[in-house]
Amino acid sequence: MSDLENGNSKPVSAMEITAENAFHSIYAGERGSVPESEMNTVVGAMKRDSYAKVNTGNDDDGKGVPLEPKLGLLWGVYLPCVQNILGVILFIRLPWIAAQAGLPLTTLIVLMCVLSTFVTSLSLSAIATNGKIMAGGPYYVISRNLGVEVGATIGFIFYLGTTLAASMYILGAVEAIQTGFGLADKFDFDSQLEAIILAIILASIVSVGVKYVNMSASFFLLIVFISIFSAILGSFLYLAGVWTGDVDKDADVAGDNMKADYEADEETGVTPTFFSLIALFYPSVTGIMAGSNRSGVLANPGRDIPIGTVGAIMTTLFIYLFVVWLMGSILSNEYLKDDKLAFASIAWPPVLVNIGIVMSSVGAALQSLTGAPRLVSAIANDGVIPFLDYFKCPGDVNPIRSVWLTCVICSLPCLAGNLDYIVPIVTLFFLMMYSAVNFACFILTVLKAPGFRPKFKYFSWHTSLFGFIWCVGLMFIISWWTTLICFFLALLLYVYIQSKHAERDWGDTISGFKFLVVKLVLNNLKWTAITHAKNWRPQLCVVFQVDVNGDPYDKSLLRLAGQMKKGRGLAMFVGVIEADPTGDISYLDEAQTKLRNFLDMEKVKGFSRIIVVENRQQAFMTAIQTLGVGALRPNTVMTSWLYNWRGNNLTTLRFVKKLKAALARKLAIIVLKRSSEDALELSNDVHDGGTIDIWWVVHDGGLLLLLPYLLTLHKTWKSCKLRLFAVTMGGESADSVSALTAEFLESVRITAETHVISLELDTSEGFNKRMSDMRNARMAFDAELSTHTELTGCTKSPAPSPSKPLLTNAPQAIATESTEGDCERPLVKQSSRGVVVAATEDTKDPRVRVRMRSVEYSYAVDETQMRLAVSLNQKILAESKDAKLVVTNLPLMPDSSPTDLMSFVETITQGIHSCLLVRGVGDEVVTKYG
Repeated sequence: MSDLENGNSKPVSAMEITAENAFHSIYAGERGSVPESEMNTVVGAMKRDSYAKVNTGNDDDGKGVPLEPKLGLLWGVYLPCVQNILGVILFIRLPWIAAQAGLPLTTLIVLMCVLSTFVTSLSLSAIATNGKIMAGGPYYVISRNLGVEVGATIGFIFYLGTTLAASMYILGAVEAIQTGFGLADKFDFDSQLEAIILAIILASIVSVGVKYVNMSASFFLLIVFISIFSAILGSFLYLAGVWTGDVDKDADVAGDNMKADYEADEETGVTPTFFSLIALFYPSVTGIMAGSNRSGVLANPGRDIPIGTVGAIMTTLFIYLFVVWLMGSILSNEYLKDDKLAFASIAWPPVLVNIGIVMSSVGAALQSLTGAPRLVSAIANDGVIPFLDYFKCPGDVNPIRSVWLTCVICSLPCLAGNLDYIVPIVTLFFLMMYSAVNFACFILTVLKAPGFRPKFKYFSWHTSLFGFIWCVGLMFIISWWTTLICFFLALLLYVYIQSKHAERDWGDTISGFKFLVVKLVLNNLKWTAITHAKNWRPQLCVVFQVDVNGDPYDKSLLRLAGQMKKGRGLAMFVGVIEADPTGDISYLDEAQTKLRNFLDMEKVKGFSRIIVVENRQQAFMTAIQTLGVGALRPNTVMTSWLYNWRGNNLTTLRFVKKLKAALARKLAIIVLKRSSEDALELSNDVHDGGTIDIWWVVHDGGLLLLLPYLLTLHKTWKSCKLRLFAVTMGGESADSVSALTAEFLESVRITAETHVISLELDTSEGFNKRMSDMRNARMAFDAELSTHTELTGCTKSPAPSPSKPLLTNAPQAIATESTEGDCERPLVKQSSRGVVVAATEDTKDPRVRVRMRSVEYSYAVDETQMRLAVSLNQKILAESKDAKLVVTNLPLMPDSSPTDLMSFVETITQGIHSCLLVRGVGDEVVTKYG
């Protein structure tokens, strides 16, 4: 009988598996078969995701363990929120607040506090339904949206607030025990001692049986509801005259609670104010995050969190207002002030409410002592606050250390002996957390990030911004100086966390906000605005070679670029690796990381990227044409000198082409040249004195003066003195040139010691050897160039040697062209400027004509110019032998032979340890106008 007849599914053949793997390998980029466990097909991905949703791990048979059943609206959100919102303040302080502020103002206090939590619940619902909230609850929300520093700071403050709330509940329980059962004032400091003992008992319960705490939550909530019902029932019986409870006979003076009547508290001696009563009542509206903290175990978080949270807020609001008006309407003002347990005194029976107050306070304290340790453990597990590392704990393990840390912190406020002293601090901590939640939602909404797709839709950036302002405003009106202290402590913690470099890749919205701001600025930034002399600053494009490990060949170049950061311009670093970009480049990510680490270590600020290209010229040409965004693009290119140019004629040609291409794109050029490639590198060590010598041959817009000035702003060069050598040809008076130079420096506000140098032709015997070396280099260059095609790489037979290799305007450059696949004999035409390449007459392919270029050189470097170069070099060596850095103009004759240009520069800079060759574009970069 076949498998189908037996009801079994058809087995998959090996051929079919191979075919599926082969098909997948086309998209995966892999060769051969792909193991089924590594398949990343659409169906496979969905299966893995579905399996992860119903399994938490592997059991013995490898089939996984199913998750616990999901919670619904009632047990998952509504009841936990109601339990956390209703607290001890309702029973032992709300009637007293009504007597102090009067019923209308008490109603306003309740509405003001509830308004902050209602708006915050909208923001919280949006964030909570945008993804699963993991361990840490509110800390997780803030840290994953506002960044690690802000999240850890607010999360730790919220931890302290939750711990202080436990102290508040414990003191409330002690007060209810003493007042309700006649156990007050038995000995000195009895309240403090009893509170500390109760804190230790509750911490012991939490440390050994967290699951029992969670199981008892419903019981404690039931006690709260029974207590409220008993008090309301007793109030109606009192009105009917059938029940008096423990209320005095003269307590039923109706109508005297309508206006405010602030009197000093008999226990604390402090006279309350409207704002202090807000602080006292506010903890009664906290607890709205109980539902969102359970988002991972909810069946429908997108529906349950908003409805359950808002429903709990509305339910508790009704209870608070009902109790305020009920108690304030039937009991006198004096009685409500004298008896803070009036809620229990009028209840039927009173003892039930007394027990209920104690039990509800203990239950709330247990919840706080359960949640706070897990919050601090979540912060510690993320490793963002180093001093909390001792309290790391796996998420599924009871954090015993964190429990006892919380117990110790919780016991300290209990020494106050009265909850009125610590409630305002608890209020400020909760308000700080709520303001952060609103701000996170505001940022997410404004950014309109594609990843922000909450299921809850009834919110906007207006509500989030209002919630943020409202919460911060409440903080200041409660106590502005305490609020400032809280913000100062938060700032200290923020700076501490930032100093520890606790960076995490959590995709925070602050980065998105920065992106939005940068985008808006870039869209409105015009190129003409930043190229004006007042705003001009070097926007560097630094192109350099690196090895496959990310190590730069010329570290001095990068350090020098970093030392120009006082120009407040951008620095874009392009590391170049010569290799096949389509080959194995798995080393690239590690190389880029190592380069960034080097830049960070050298304190070089900028953007870095390593690219893999087949030749350096290609990388350079691409970088200077494509780097930058909008108006924020490089205006200066910086590179190293080509040291091994002699004998490498094609490399020389490419190097000179790079410089000329930069000049053609109106980019300033900075070339760092040391005495040799192996010379001592420049470092970030501070120079103790010395000079930076500027040899000013031609005026190029002032860049030659600006760059040394910017270097002196860096600590490395700060002690160095600028010296300016104005080079003349002897036709001007030295005194007049010196006066003009000093006047110019004064107008552009650059301080430098000025000198005037007059050049004379060199007549030394060694000059003829220099000229002979330059001629031989040019002849070798021409001969090699005639055998290569720069663009296609075809090899040609050597061209005839030039008949007159003299320093004249007779050109000797030859180039060739080719078609696809084979090379043709070059057709050479003479021109007044040189030998150029023309297409063969039978060439019809337009691709050939596009690739062909003319190479024209008029050898502008003649004997007189070389003699002046030798003379300039002698002057530099005589005056700047001990200079820390020599800065001079880069000669770049457009039509000069590459070898002539290299020889000319080598002649000028021979014997100089570190030389900076600068070529401006003629635009003024310094101005005398403010």
